[in-house]
Amino acid sequence: MTDLCDNKVKEELLVKIAVLHEQIKSSDKSLLIQAKEYERRLESLNHEAERLRVMQATYLPREVYETHHKELKNKIEALQKLVFVGMGFLLCLELALKIFIN
Repeated sequence: MTDLCDNKVKEELLVKIAVLHEQIKSSDKSLLIQAKEYERRLESLNHEAERLRVMQATYLPREVYETHHKELKNKIEALQKLVFVGMGFLLCLELALKIFIN
């Protein structure tokens, strides 16, 4: 009777060990898949970080932009004044010539 119980206990233990062994193998496979997925995502993030670094290198800081923009605006205003003065001079010259010729 004891041998029968011992055999039954051994069989149950062997089944449980086999189940645990399969669970461990399954868990190992899951961990391997998860590790590969993490590696893929990290590689993707590294590529994205590099792409952002390259893109950011082409950006102009706001302070630099505003300084250059103000300088260009001042130059445009100066050119506009020069054109207006030139046009005024030409109108005066045209008027003077009309008066002188008539």
